[in-house]
Amino acid sequence: MDGDGVTETEFEQTEDTFVEMASKYRTKRMLGSAYKMNSGTWSQEADVYEKWMQGKTASELDEAFAALFSDLNGRPLNGNSDKPEDVAKREALSEDQLAEIDALTGATMSFKDAHGDMLGAVKKAIAAAK
Repeated sequence: MDGDGVTETEFEQTEDTFVEMASKYRTKRMLGSAYKMNSGTWSQEADVYEKWMQGKTASELDEAFAALFSDLNGRPLNGNSDKPEDVAKREALSEDQLAEIDALTGATMSFKDAHGDMLGAVKKAIAAAK
């Protein structure tokens, strides 16, 4: 459909066309520097999360997410939000917790929200590795 919602062509999906389309699909990680975000690229932000997660158990990630991330948008409570809920939650954090958030500088994308669940994916990977 075009921008006005008018159908210009119809696409009949077959196994061959599906395989062709799927072979062209690229993940955000595969797109690398081509996938731009507010503070850099998806890969750069994912690298920040990856480094931060190293050595943590699934339970530790759950606890950290509950304490250090916004309940509204799943992003680190880095002090950029003016939402009262985020401000109050950040003000209740300890110095150690604030230091841990500092390790997430450069990660502006949500760790878990309606667009994606990185936390859930990592927890599934941990479980599968066991």
